Amino acid sequence: MEQYESQALPYTIGARYKFWRPKMIIRHTNFTEIVRLHQQIPELFPLHDSAVLAERIGDKRWIGLLAEIDGATVGYHLGYWLNPTHFYFWLGGVLPAWRRHGVASHLLDALEQQTSREGAHTLSVKSMNRYPGMLIFLIRRGYQIDGFCGAEAQNGKIHFTRRLPASGSVQYGNNHY
Repeated sequence: MEQYESQALPYTIGARYKFWRPKMIIRHTNFTEIVRLHQQIPELFPLHDSAVLAERIGDKRWIGLLAEIDGATVGYHLGYWLNPTHFYFWLGGVLPAWRRHGVASHLLDALEQQTSREGAHTLSVKSMNRYPGMLIFLIRRGYQIDGFCGAEAQNGKIHFTRRLPASGSVQYGNNHY
């Protein structure tokens, strides 16, 4: 399966910290790199090889992004197009040592920018109560809860969506990306 390419990436950004500014690069990636990083994130479900990803995504157009800081792989986001205007952010994670350093924000900024430029009007994602940090992150970023499935409180899926501007300029807070 070929990676869907975009002219927007790779690009380099600096973290928004007063005293510490590592060089962060967000770039396209492949299933093998995603699996390698996914296996290092303890709370995520086991993912043994890239065949699982290829099977789930099938022939859909997809985007995989990887965050690197000073040459170290620290986070990823993976999603696919449900239709020409709706993108589903399926998997993502950041290594525990790099959480709360802006990695997930920069990955989602890049994903929202790219999908908006490529025609997405809606980005959706699912999460669970057992990931409270992700729930708060999504709500702060303007994602709205639009559904729930599953009977178990900790394992039920909470559905979030966000409408994206058609221009490709995604606004978060007072910043344009």
